[in-house]
Amino acid sequence: PITDGRALLHYFRTTNDGRILFGWAGGRMACGGRAAGRMDVDADAAGQAARDLVRFFPTLRGRQIEHAWGGPIDVSPTHLPVAVSLPGGRAFAGFGFTGNGVGPSHLLGRVLAGLALGRGDALTGLALVDPPPVRVPPEPLRVAGAALIRRALVRREAIEETGARADALTRGLTALPELLGMHIVR
Repeated sequence: PITDGRALLHYFRTTNDGRILFGWAGGRMACGGRAAGRMDVDADAAGQAARDLVRFFPTLRGRQIEHAWGGPIDVSPTHLPVAVSLPGGRAFAGFGFTGNGVGPSHLLGRVLAGLALGRGDALTGLALVDPPPVRVPPEPLRVAGAALIRRALVRREAIEETGARADALTRGLTALPELLGMHIVR
């Protein structure tokens, strides 16, 4: 697999039958954190991914795209996986895989097993276990703010791809998550 270094990254790989699986991490946030099927395929994000596919691979212009998919991913405010003790301290949960569940799920499974068995070892002592909570704004401010920051990220990355520098407002909006203690890879 190959990815770029953008916040709203592109990723692609070949399939066993010689096709290209191509994606873009530009999907939107669901209001209330409960997607209920509303975010299964974001037509705008799929359209942008199709345009970017042709931009990356111009010889594919005019070729049929067979499938588009999308949907919500599990994102923590820090964009890092988290293991937490549930109230009562006898059950534990893992979340925050941010679309990269294969690798972190193995680690978090081992962490959760260690917590459930009461082990006090290197895994249960990792910083991802019961980290201090990151406060996010309440609804509807959370989704409105996320949408504004997402649009600024899309704009900033498009401007930077041309070799230009984004305007101060765009740079400021894309800096907000870090100022609020949230982490978006860039």
